[in-house]
Amino acid sequence: MHLYDKINHANAMANAIQRQDEFYTLQVDGTTKHIMLPSPQKCGTSVQQRTYAMGKAMDILEQNINKQ
Repeated sequence: MHLYDKINHANAMANAIQRQDEFYTLQVDGTTKHIMLPSPQKCGTSVQQRTYAMGKAMDILEQNINKQ
């Protein structure tokens, strides 16, 4: 997966976390994974909430890419 793809997936996953979606579908190298997402941060500013969501998305993405 290229850096551009990681950034796009991280942004999409962070959006899903902030929307309170339960799952995110990740397709890597022909393999489809349904990843359970954490709850969004409820307190703090919108910047803090986005930073939390992006951090969680990057952590989840790294864990699932390294399993390949």
